[in-house]
Amino acid sequence: IRECPVQAGPHFPIMVETMLRLISYDPNYQYVEKTGATSMITDGEEDASGWGDDDDGWGEDDEFGGIEDEQGDETDTSWKVRRAAARALSTFVRSSPNALYEKMQEKADGRASAEQTTYLHGVLTILLNQMKERDSGVKIEVLQALIELLRQISSLTSSSSVSSLTDGTIDTSALTTYSLPKTDMNIVVHLPISVHQILAEKVELLVANSHREFAKAANSREIDVCRNIVIVLRELCISIRRTYVPSKIPQEKKDSTSLPSLENHIDVVFTDVLKASEFDDPLLATSALTTLRVLFGLHSPCVILRNGLSTVEAAARAIASSVKHSSPKVRAHALSACASLVPTLEVAIKDKDLDKSREAGAIAGKLFAIVYGQMTREEVDLEVRETAISSMACLLARIGDHPHRVGGPSTQAVLKDIASRMQNEVTRMESLRALTIIVESPLVTTGAILMHLNEGNLRRYLNNANPQLKHQLVSFLIALCRKSSIDVGSKKKPTPHTPNKAKGGSALELKDSKASAIHLLIGLMDEISRHVSEKDLYLARLSLDLLSLILSLANTSPSSNVSIPEESVRRIVTCTVAFIRSPLIQGGALDATVVLYRYLITSGCVVMGEMGNSSDSTSSPKPAMTFVNLCKHLVEVVDQKIPARNFTAVSRCLSSSIIEAANKGDAKFKEQAKAEIRKLVKIVQDGTESASRVRVALLTLSECAHSPRSDINDSIAVIHQVALKGIENEDEEVRSAAAIALGCVAARSSKGKGLLHLLSLAGQRSRQKYLLLSASKQAFSCVLEAQVSPADSVADTTEFDPQEVAKQLRVHIDAKEEGVRSVVAECYGTLFAGYPKETLPGIGDLTGAGSCSREMLLAALRHALLYAVAWRRIGLTGKAHRLSQAIISIVNQESGAIIRLFKDSELPVRLQAMNLLHAVLPHYPNMFSEAAMRDAVLPAVSRAVTPDEKLIRTINFGSFTHRVDDGLPLRRSGFKALGILIATAAAPSAQGTGVSKALSSPIDCLKCLAKGLEDSEADASILAWQVLHDVAKSRGAATLLEIADDLPGRILGTIKSLLRRAKGTDAYAERAREVLRECVRGLYSLTRIQGVERCSDFMQFFERVKQTSLLNRMLKKIVQAEKANGASI
Repeated sequence: IRECPVQAGPHFPIMVETMLRLISYDPNYQYVEKTGATSMITDGEEDASGWGDDDDGWGEDDEFGGIEDEQGDETDTSWKVRRAAARALSTFVRSSPNALYEKMQEKADGRASAEQTTYLHGVLTILLNQMKERDSGVKIEVLQALIELLRQISSLTSSSSVSSLTDGTIDTSALTTYSLPKTDMNIVVHLPISVHQILAEKVELLVANSHREFAKAANSREIDVCRNIVIVLRELCISIRRTYVPSKIPQEKKDSTSLPSLENHIDVVFTDVLKASEFDDPLLATSALTTLRVLFGLHSPCVILRNGLSTVEAAARAIASSVKHSSPKVRAHALSACASLVPTLEVAIKDKDLDKSREAGAIAGKLFAIVYGQMTREEVDLEVRETAISSMACLLARIGDHPHRVGGPSTQAVLKDIASRMQNEVTRMESLRALTIIVESPLVTTGAILMHLNEGNLRRYLNNANPQLKHQLVSFLIALCRKSSIDVGSKKKPTPHTPNKAKGGSALELKDSKASAIHLLIGLMDEISRHVSEKDLYLARLSLDLLSLILSLANTSPSSNVSIPEESVRRIVTCTVAFIRSPLIQGGALDATVVLYRYLITSGCVVMGEMGNSSDSTSSPKPAMTFVNLCKHLVEVVDQKIPARNFTAVSRCLSSSIIEAANKGDAKFKEQAKAEIRKLVKIVQDGTESASRVRVALLTLSECAHSPRSDINDSIAVIHQVALKGIENEDEEVRSAAAIALGCVAARSSKGKGLLHLLSLAGQRSRQKYLLLSASKQAFSCVLEAQVSPADSVADTTEFDPQEVAKQLRVHIDAKEEGVRSVVAECYGTLFAGYPKETLPGIGDLTGAGSCSREMLLAALRHALLYAVAWRRIGLTGKAHRLSQAIISIVNQESGAIIRLFKDSELPVRLQAMNLLHAVLPHYPNMFSEAAMRDAVLPAVSRAVTPDEKLIRTINFGSFTHRVDDGLPLRRSGFKALGILIATAAAPSAQGTGVSKALSSPIDCLKCLAKGLEDSEADASILAWQVLHDVAKSRGAATLLEIADDLPGRILGTIKSLLRRAKGTDAYAERAREVLRECVRGLYSLTRIQGVERCSDFMQFFERVKQTSLLNRMLKKIVQAEKANGASI
């Protein structure tokens, strides 16, 4: 099973049935269940009294048989059979997790099984029954098999919160929420609901058996058995939470399905875990404390506090005992467990019942004292000290100086100690993390933290060479800045249980603390600005966010008598302008730069007028920057040296400044913003500026028209005129930018008149049809973005009649230009995504139209489905979620018409079918049924990757001829789809779907892939090797072992030919070397698959590859690159 999983697959029914039968093979003993406990009596003896005789339990010694039986018969070796069966079962679960959800169709004798259950249900049932095993060694193997089974169930989904609860770190996000983070809905939707049912059925039995066996093992001091039982309980808790996310289960399944839960058994589980933590064995204590963290982290306080504070108090006693353990690892896990108690303790201490609150306060005081004692001990282990600092941060942030807390250090004492730890380079990072957690707490004021900070030390840390330290420090300063804003803006009164000094303090204290924070942050602005560079994009983004917050904070506190120095503003502008020129600026760093330019306007750092032309000579120092000069700086960034990809960055920053000036509320600023727009219009109209600046001007005008915050309605008509003229420009990039501007303006027109006007113009101007349709596509995108985005995030757009728009688009479907047809398909895709109920039900008519209509339909469906994928990935809800569900539902209803297109006779239609398949199938594996996959999709993929001689033509150039393969694009797309099919079928999220059922035996797909490896076309061969490499890295890697031994015979001749051609220096030689590199990469990835050593022919061939000098050099570079990537990850 481990070495040859593919070959062993067909024999799983017989193998697993044999394992399940022999794991309980014990001919010398019979296990009898009585009153919740298991007793052992010899060969077939039955005794109602429980003593083995009828003489009041005092018969002959040889009739009792208990003492000798418990010691074991030295001639009895049946335990070896049971141990081997348990190990084999564990290997089956670990090596073939996908088989767990298959039906156990037959028994060993070939007869159909009476109960058509899954392997998961059958294996779990037998393992639970076998927990009563009498031999401790066998019992450990049984428990480890059970642990492996629960982990395989958990592996269906992933959760960072659960991981943080088990790896010994403290994740504060896991302490503030009591449910797992949002997971991909696709994973949960396709998770077999039977998993929930099976767990629900077995939870009670598993907990009961674990409790019984733990009590027996604890009495006999079987440490390894106890530890494995504790791990079983932990994995059970994790598997329940990972396979059941309540918000993702449909309501009808909630009502009809019994869902698994530990809530009714939580007290029993806590009892066993806390008892395990009392043992001196470090491994057992560590496992128990880790399980304690999981139990507290994954159960809400209302469940734990259901029977009062007894569980919390017992856990606190266990932690107090564990911190005295001799092992530093145990002490560190005990402190981590202490942090997991904090959310539950917080709920209890804030309870309206004063007695309960005071009792919780006493427990909290003890925990404070325990953690503070470990934190301040000088001789303590570094890991213990760091964990103590993290735990203290959680305690202070959630409980603080609550009046009912009895004992423990004060907030000021803790803050002073943590701040002093920053002086030590070893604990500096952990102290900064702790301060970041504390500063976000409403229980600690800004002033309480500021009195322990030193500006000089912070400046020194910002200039430190350690990038992680700078990341953490800037994150702390961001939290401090936000805290200062909240402190002043908050008008909430202190709660009855929270004193003024902890909750908010007096107004005078808040004012002073804010002024101190502003002074501190402004003093650090120069050092922060220096980090806005391409050297560290993450640090640059954090620094930009911090600078924006500082500007905002200074703007909201005119009474603090602080102002941002001129030099600091100049430095900000200088650094950001240099950063905008960087070819690496993108994503979050670019977004943060745009926000910073907006705050430069709103904060008052940038004012009206030309620099140095202030009319009041007696006024305060001259402003650092004027609005006119700021815009001038940004326009001058565009020169011959700046990369074209940076034009978007310049336009976004410039438009952000103009929009903010227009909305500032100052009439002079608004006029100046309009003046800047007129300057941009002039740049486009003059014809004397470079094409780069014209393009940036058009992109900036597009952003101004697209933004919801731009009060520039008076300029819309002007932007429309200049954009309409711009599409006639000689420069292609300028024409594209003008089309974008036209689309943004058209999206703002009432009742879609602008959009219909663009489509009408496209029909009238044949030379500009592509650009006008591209403008229409931009307008569609703006309208769709307005529909699915939150309010005020995009410009106001108006609804239009989708049927009328579709009618206008249909005119262009049969255009001769491929680019025009592609744009029409994108427009249709956006239309499908925004109005699925109005447009998608009519796609059946398009399937019966011409080939261009069918080609367009498949491309449009791909775009629409990818919109739904994007909305789900970024977590959009509301209308976006409803549109996504409607798209998927209607596409499933129309799947019959779509499937027919996979059999189409036209080459472009089949190409779009392959594009749809490889783009959408990973996200929607249930898109096609099993019958559709087998009858249409798989044959279409096989046909696509097979060279067709009818599509190959020879062109005679006189002195030479050239072969052209018109089917090459189809083959490339087919190989991509082939790789997606193999990888998706093996994914856990696709189990039970049409693709997994159709590819239960993927040998035909693998043979098609093998044919592609010897393709004569370099493009097809390279792609086939890349697909092989990707599959070898996926969950379907084991399937490649079926063709591993066949590869040498297939590719040997091809490799020899490529080696001969690779000796040259021309382009053909370089192309041959490129194919060989992908070949070596694919072969190397095959050698990384577990069990490949059994493929002797392939391994011998790979040794021959390593002995070839050229291929060996390529292999070494590939291995080095993979090691480097692994190290960086």
